[in-house]
Amino acid sequence: MSVVGRAVGAGASGTAAWLRLHHTEATAYETLWDLDNDPDDLARSIAAWRTVHRDEPDPTVQVKIAELLHSGAVRTGDASGLPEAVSRLNQAIPSIKQPGPVWRQLAETHLLHWQLARVPGSPDAAARCLDHALAAAETADDVLAAHTLRVVIANEMLQRDVDQDSAKVPISLDQLHGALDEAGRALDGLASAAADRRAFSPSSCSMANTPVLERQRTSSTCRGCGSCSL
Repeated sequence: MSVVGRAVGAGASGTAAWLRLHHTEATAYETLWDLDNDPDDLARSIAAWRTVHRDEPDPTVQVKIAELLHSGAVRTGDASGLPEAVSRLNQAIPSIKQPGPVWRQLAETHLLHWQLARVPGSPDAAARCLDHALAAAETADDVLAAHTLRVVIANEMLQRDVDQDSAKVPISLDQLHGALDEAGRALDGLASAAADRRAFSPSSCSMANTPVLERQRTSSTCRGCGSCSL
């Protein structure tokens, strides 16, 4: 790493080569952080990414910095970097073409802020972010991940409300039931859709193995799946 560091220091600030060196430095220190959990490596990686973003603004770099700040909080228990993570994700989202996963990352960051520092309003902010994540979900995995996180957040909100006043039934109890019901419906819907795709795929269509002459007598279009070649 000392070679990269000297090259960065000797480079001409703002040039393409200088930015590439900072990018390399950021990536290398991130790898070291993943391997050795040394907070100094994490700090160096984040500093290099900040330099890259300052000279060449990019929402994906904002997301990367937020991801590293979140990682640092998870491993060290230090929540001091999470407000910056929240800010960077909020700045990045409007420019992200597929924002669903980033909304979910923002929800996870709010949740972690609550879990580590009990910052008021964080669970509610996380729940609002998940509404956006579900609205922007593009894959089945995105949908399931969002619903899973929603159940976790609803459970945290229930525990919070019980701790504040254990003498009454909190509204968040209904929210937890609702989150569980929605997750179950989403899982059932995805399973049903997957079964339908398998049932009507060309490989499973009964017409696929019908002799050509018989198929021609029957119809020129498969009524089984509508997609296999007749």
